[in-house]
Amino acid sequence: MARRGAVFYQRAAIPVDIKDSYPKAEEMLSLKTKDRAEALRLVRIAAVEVDERLAKHRRRITL
Repeated sequence: MARRGAVFYQRAAIPVDIKDSYPKAEEMLSLKTKDRAEALRLVRIAAVEVDERLAKHRRRITL
């Protein structure tokens, strides 16, 4: 989790095994909140979404 200005963001590094084929060096998603407690709750949900996106990319490149 990172903060830019007053808004919290979820940051995730791209795993080494897909880094060459993934279009970004990291995933960064706004949690759209300034409240730290709310951001801590939302960051878990965002992490699952990013993990699913990375898994989908892995499946696509192995076909």
